[in-house]
Amino acid sequence: MKKKVEYGVKIIYEETSEGIYITVYPNGIKHSDATQTLNNRLEETFNMNVLSVDHQLSYTRYLLRDVDKQQMGVTDNAF
Repeated sequence: MKKKVEYGVKIIYEETSEGIYITVYPNGIKHSDATQTLNNRLEETFNMNVLSVDHQLSYTRYLLRDVDKQQMGVTDNAF
């Protein structure tokens, strides 16, 4: 008996100055099937907002950022 993977996923996690990128490479899973569900799970898990979703043919990339911690402002020490 031969075992075969029919569905699988590879996930890459990257932290950058822009935020956290999570790239999902599905194998046999359609991107649109669970995009909103995945957005919700990512927001719950990381306690961050999904700012953008980049759908490509072979992967979907999510940008997450904690909006409260990324507020822009000017302080006295900025000049």
